[in-house]
Amino acid sequence: MRYVSLIGFALLLIFAQSMVSCRADKNKIVKDTALKGNYYSVKQFFQDQWNTFEGQPYSLYKITEDAKGIDTQMVSALDLNWRAIAVQFWDTDISDSSFRSKYQVNTFQDASMQTMTLYYEAKDEKLVTQVLQVVVDVLNKKIKSIYITANKTRNGLHLVQKLLYKPLKTIQIQEEIYLPSGVTQKSITSYIFM
Repeated sequence: MRYVSLIGFALLLIFAQSMVSCRADKNKIVKDTALKGNYYSVKQFFQDQWNTFEGQPYSLYKITEDAKGIDTQMVSALDLNWRAIAVQFWDTDISDSSFRSKYQVNTFQDASMQTMTLYYEAKDEKLVTQVLQVVVDVLNKKIKSIYITANKTRNGLHLVQKLLYKPLKTIQIQEEIYLPSGVTQKSITSYIFM
């Protein structure tokens, strides 16, 4: 019986050591992604999300807020036009090598939240993606959220988008369209997973 306890304790120590060493290696990998100029791919992340969750019967609240008011409806993930939602994020991808020198890259760690943030900020205000912020859980290396600020053009009009994605929690698309008359049209569309 004593040998069984010793073997169990030894296995527990080996497991704990491997978890700590894996965690340190994964933190290094996440930091190296930003520091070595390997920019985060929003397209790849959303493709991975699609491959993982496609066909899952999630229910969501779709909340639309604009000058007309607020509309809330319950929708099925199976009925949503995911491509129309995802393309808003895909258009902001900066992983191509042509963007390497065009962004200031910083990393921040928050020990209390056990997260690390990769923060990309455009050096040129003419770039579509002005800010890309990726928050990573340092324990399991999963993305906790992606936040993007983008300057786009739609139908010849200047559009500022603020995009937020928290996997299986929230998708939010905020838009400000600047009309030639000087008026700004604002809208927010949120998808809240139930």
